[in-house]
Amino acid sequence: MWMFGVPHNNNPGTLGFDIRSNPGEVTTDSYVVDNQWHNVILTRDGQTIKMFLDGNKIFENSYDLTSLTTGNDYYIGTDNAELLQTWDGYLDDIILLGKTVSDEDVMDLYNDNLISFES
Repeated sequence: MWMFGVPHNNNPGTLGFDIRSNPGEVTTDSYVVDNQWHNVILTRDGQTIKMFLDGNKIFENSYDLTSLTTGNDYYIGTDNAELLQTWDGYLDDIILLGKTVSDEDVMDLYNDNLISFES
């Protein structure tokens, strides 16, 4: 299972993600529970995960990663179908892409520029 958001376990109020098999919960020191809108982008290219906050890369690391699509359900605003942990806030402009985006594409998305993806 993959989760991306504001984990409440290790570093409350900061951005992070959780990959249940490896590496487990990963948090940043970027505090986002501040009543402000933020642009947050998580990318994966092969084994590398990058996280961007308001146009700035705040995290990059490589892991032995499993597939995001094989046998996994996707939830937005909660971590599972039982709704045990839910997002208490607003979400806007959610995009799931089946292609890797470059750091430059992330900046275009942050600046509200349209980007095109070749097939």
